[in-house]
Amino acid sequence: AFVSSIRLTDIYDYLSYLSRDRLQHQNSEISNKGLSPASRARKLATIRSFFNYLCNKRHLLEENPCKDVDTPKQMKALPRYLTLEESERLLNSVDGMHKERDFCILTIFLNCGLRISEISGMNLSDIRSDHIRVLGKGNKERVVYLNDATAQAINDYLIVRRDIAAVDRNALFLSSRRTRITREALHAMVKKSLLR
Repeated sequence: AFVSSIRLTDIYDYLSYLSRDRLQHQNSEISNKGLSPASRARKLATIRSFFNYLCNKRHLLEENPCKDVDTPKQMKALPRYLTLEESERLLNSVDGMHKERDFCILTIFLNCGLRISEISGMNLSDIRSDHIRVLGKGNKERVVYLNDATAQAINDYLIVRRDIAAVDRNALFLSSRRTRITREALHAMVKKSLLR
C-alpha cells in the first residue's frame, strides 16, 4: 500500500515543501510562499497522529515514519505591554456610566495579570481585604494579593456595586442589564478604553 511506502525522507521532503514552496493563501493569485513554523508544526502533528493510529490502533504499520521528526521551532512573540505613563493615561481616560467598574477592572488587569475570563467569573465572595481568590483555567484556584491601588479601586467600586439590584447577586462585575459581565463585553470595554 502507498501509506506503507512512506519513509522519513518523504516526511522531510514534505516539510521542506511547506517551508519553501507552499503558498500561504492557496486560493489567492497573490500569495507569499512558505508556511510559518506554527502552521508546519500543526500539519506535522496531524500526520504524526495519523501514523500513530495506523501503527497502534489498526496495526497496519510496524513503525511510525514521523517518530524521529523534530517539530519546527517556533519563535515566542514578546508580550505587548503598556509603559507606566501609558497605564496612567489609560486609567485617567476612564469615564461614563460605569466609571468605577471600568476603572476597577482596568486596575486589576494592570496590577494582577488576570485573564478576561477570570475577571468575568469573579464573585463578591472572592474579595478579601488584601487578596482575591481567582478561579483559573482547569478550575484551579489561586490567591492574588492586592497592592494599595487595586484594593482602593475595588473598595470604590464595591460602594457603587452595593446599590445595584443585580440579577446575579454574587457576580462582582455587572453589565448594564445587571447580569454578570461577559468576556465579550469586557474585551470591548478594554479595547474602547485603549483607543480613547
